[in-house]
Amino acid sequence: MSQSIFANMENRDALLNALEVLAQLAINEEAVLALLKAGALDAIIEAMRTHPDDAVILAACCQALCRLLINEDVASQVRCPM
Repeated sequence: MSQSIFANMENRDALLNALEVLAQLAINEEAVLALLKAGALDAIIEAMRTHPDDAVILAACCQALCRLLINEDVASQVRCPM
């Protein structure tokens, strides 16, 4: 999924779709850990950096981030790249 986000960084509609699918896939801790291991966090942050003025993309990124950080245990394992 993160590969789809990176591959479609300049294609707004495809990027938005990939972000929405990522959020839908984050249904439990096992799925979230797999998404994080696959680079979902880096992909979301890159989308935010690439589209800083696009409110729709930023909202989709925030939704995906919220879904990924489903509980304190998972959130404590995440290190946000600066």
